[in-house]
Amino acid sequence: MILIVGDSSDIHISSVCNLLTDPEQVIFINPHNAVECIKFTFSPFLVSFFKENKEYSANEIGAIWWRIKPKLSSNSFDLKEAETAQFILREWLFMLEPLSNFLADKFWINQRSIDKEVRNKPNQLITASKLGFSIPKTCITNNPVELFLFFKEEEYIIYKPLGYLIIPPDEVLYANKIKVTELKKRSAHISVAPGIFQEYIQKAYELRITIVDHEIFAVKIDSQAEANTTIDWRKDQNGASYELIDLDDSFKHRLLALHQAFGLVFGAYDFIVTPNNEYVFLEVNPAGQWLWMEDKLENLKITQSLANVLSAHQIKQ
Repeated sequence: MILIVGDSSDIHISSVCNLLTDPEQVIFINPHNAVECIKFTFSPFLVSFFKENKEYSANEIGAIWWRIKPKLSSNSFDLKEAETAQFILREWLFMLEPLSNFLADKFWINQRSIDKEVRNKPNQLITASKLGFSIPKTCITNNPVELFLFFKEEEYIIYKPLGYLIIPPDEVLYANKIKVTELKKRSAHISVAPGIFQEYIQKAYELRITIVDHEIFAVKIDSQAEANTTIDWRKDQNGASYELIDLDDSFKHRLLALHQAFGLVFGAYDFIVTPNNEYVFLEVNPAGQWLWMEDKLENLKITQSLANVLSAHQIKQ
């Protein structure tokens, strides 16, 4: 069996399930809309999963795919409803997190402890830099004096959050290019919470490189062709143009070394390619999206690759 922790209405999950060797061998745990059940017992320590009123033990699970994504609010945003939903999600997460101990010997995409560490963007930059990747000049702080001293030669800098911010009902905070003189006028805002501040790097184009186990899928994003994608192509990802490309072998080897250092099975990597053809690491998302690229690129087979990896580790009943 394959255990999937995530929203069954997530089109990425359903697309992978459709390509599994045996889609019926899947148990869903959906914290946003629970249908299937789970049970922990202590003394002895046991975990059971239920599908269509049939009970399955941990020994019957071969692979776990953890893909819980932030859920956007409905247009009719209600604070009480939102708080209730957050409470339910937190309760589910408190129960589900111990699965990493109960099922530690199983195949995970990705191991929970690894996922949490890799989601920390400072950790990403440290690891990438140690392995010789170029990274942007970066200052992470809530001290405006130190920030402006660090970037005293820069006219523009990039700000992005350490985590993520969704402003109800559906506004997402992306990376933003800010003029330093304008930011100085809002210095008091900087001290409220730390943020990631980076030099603004000129781009020729960008790369979205998805790695599934040891398989690399590299997509060139012509982010500079449209004004609303020059800073962060995610602001209009359907408006950018895409091209499936092959990377040179030496860069592939370095990427796989980075992927291994992170300990990931799946990761979506973002790089800038400068006009001087320098590759600059930005970040990796351990649960990044990819279907919008497959819609545009017929030969991009990330979904199939994920299905193959999960199918290879499932225990059939």
